[in-house]
Amino acid sequence: MKTYLDCWAQVARDLFAQALAGEPELTDALPKPLEAGSFGFAATIQGDEEGRFAVEFDGSILEAPLLGDGVDQKAGWGELLRETCDAAAGELLVKTGKKCRVTGFEQISGEAQISRAFQLKSGERVWTVLVHDEVRAPRSEKPAAEQLQPPSNTGTERLRHNFIHPESQAGLAQEVNSPRVNPRRPGSPCPESGSRSALGNSLAAQDCVGAGLSPRRPGSS
Repeated sequence: MKTYLDCWAQVARDLFAQALAGEPELTDALPKPLEAGSFGFAATIQGDEEGRFAVEFDGSILEAPLLGDGVDQKAGWGELLRETCDAAAGELLVKTGKKCRVTGFEQISGEAQISRAFQLKSGERVWTVLVHDEVRAPRSEKPAAEQLQPPSNTGTERLRHNFIHPESQAGLAQEVNSPRVNPRRPGSPCPESGSRSALGNSLAAQDCVGAGLSPRRPGSS
């Protein structure tokens, strides 16, 4: 999936070629130390992706009137980089559906770490461009109630209930010690049905037939 840095690189290639004199080309390169007088800018990103995104340039790039004659080159680079950061947020939305925006933008003097290196080439001149990317999806945290929920102990609670309440133990003992009715054997008569109601006699007769027995009729021996 496309990252914010991927989107920025694509947008920067297009905007630099359109906005800068001589249509310089921005390409990937191996990282190397910046020249003296280096400068840069950092954007603060918030939304579905958030973090800090910084870009640094060789100081010698200010000697080339890439942003036009009579223009404050450093200020012009700041405006162009802000535009690329805003456009990268739009590109990220198109490519991934993630919404984010630039909420802060400032000039910086240097970055300790490098995420990706580029070079900007115009004719025979080449300048190093370094990027430090901290833009990530925010971490999702589980609700505190879910984190503190104890494991299920239903079986333990049932045993504890039986131990605390003697009537539960007495009921269990009565059930275990009660005599069990022997199952009917094939050919044995079905129990008397005279004392049952009409519905009870009907159900008993069905029970006997299902068991292969002959139901007794009232008054028969």
